[in-house]
Amino acid sequence: MEPMFRARIVAGGDCVERVWPLTPYEVEIIIDDALRAGREARLELVLPAGDDHGLLTMARRRFARLASRGVCVELREEGPVH
Repeated sequence: MEPMFRARIVAGGDCVERVWPLTPYEVEIIIDDALRAGREARLELVLPAGDDHGLLTMARRRFARLASRGVCVELREEGPVH
């Protein structure tokens, strides 16, 4: 089973939040949503805390291209994501 993650996209006064399994398909949807939100948008990603630092590294790599498009990306680990 894929780990769950929470994504919150904030742009202007709007906010969209989703909790999904961390699969390549869902990652692409979040990237598309963040790009559609435009420059100055903020993407907050919460990943489950644990010993799998590869998960955080992978997320940083997958979402890095958003910074070059003006989207601020904040990644953090917390307890189980619900």
